[in-house]
Amino acid sequence: MNPVDQLYARLVKMGTGTAILTAALLAGTHLFRSTGLDKGLEPGSYVLIDSLNEPGMALLVRLDEFLMEYANEEATGLAELVGTGPSESLLELISMHESFFLAITSDSDPQEVAMRTAALVIRRANDVLDPEMGKGIAAQGLVYACKHAPPSR
Repeated sequence: MNPVDQLYARLVKMGTGTAILTAALLAGTHLFRSTGLDKGLEPGSYVLIDSLNEPGMALLVRLDEFLMEYANEEATGLAELVGTGPSESLLELISMHESFFLAITSDSDPQEVAMRTAALVIRRANDVLDPEMGKGIAAQGLVYACKHAPPSR
């Protein structure tokens, strides 16, 4: 099974919105850690790293490209968005899935895998979720992870 399918299978069990959010959080966390500036920071603390703005925007453009690529994906009966979101904090979601994510993406572009996964969830949920809302969830997750220190590993 390819990394996108592996991550999809793992995340979609948590619910549609949480799966989209977590995939985007993993992409943003990987981008943040790629700067090497994640050492010694209080997890969750707000950090402005201007050099992440452009690559972060590029990932959002890639999300749009992946959504177009997956335009013919059929809805698979994913759960509607209900409640107020995940029961875990954003840092907990990253911590819960980052090791698995890094293991399955060792031969791939991790950020691409994560954003492809978000796009796949959005497309497969198109009977219960407007794709624009799905993109908004992904954008918020990505921005959060690019602007907040990740959890310790």
